[in-house]
Amino acid sequence: MSCHGGYDTSVDETHVASPTSAMDLEYAQSGFITLIPEYRGYANSGGTVPDFNGITLDTNNAIKAIQSHFQVEPNHIYLEGASMGGGVVLKLATERNDIRSVIAISPFVGWDEEGKWAVSAKKQNPRALSEYNAMVDHYGPFKPNSPTYEKESIDYTKIHVPALILQGTDDANVEWQTVQLFYNDLKPTDSYAKLILFPGGHHGLHGKYQQAVNKDISEWYTKYGEGASF
Repeated sequence: MSCHGGYDTSVDETHVASPTSAMDLEYAQSGFITLIPEYRGYANSGGTVPDFNGITLDTNNAIKAIQSHFQVEPNHIYLEGASMGGGVVLKLATERNDIRSVIAISPFVGWDEEGKWAVSAKKQNPRALSEYNAMVDHYGPFKPNSPTYEKESIDYTKIHVPALILQGTDDANVEWQTVQLFYNDLKPTDSYAKLILFPGGHHGLHGKYQQAVNKDISEWYTKYGEGASF
């Protein structure tokens, strides 16, 4: 399954332009079901854009729909996502017990980690202050253990599958420090987790980084894909 990016909060808009295209099916293989979910409020999907938790719910329902119509081998679901989609696949790994592998590129890592960074850096970093204000406007005072923030975050203690995270240090959409914070919390509970930082890399790691990203992903599936044991 491949998840595209989107808004990190709910938006009162519908039929928002989606980055999904036919090119996303370029690497589809015989014997595998390739699922590219379209979240509510994007492209031809009805409704308005939901929050992070709502997008994850949509994606989980898409997986359930596939499983109700086709035979899917147990523990053979592979998740990939970029930007908001990267956060979705990480969050799904906390909610499902049939995930085999997760790959997250430039991922949103939940409002708890975003909040920690924004609170600590808002006095020195204008971007952190902007994130902090947006967060408080949508969810109220930052309380990472409150039900509101927990719902919009990723419980890293529940991720125990191989998780590859790829992140650029010049990302204008996702602050790399938030991804580093998330990985630092994740690694002690998930020995299979791996973070690769790309110095100077931008959001999505396209262009000159694409070849290296493809190589990292290929090596990951060689180790944790079909036929691999771990």
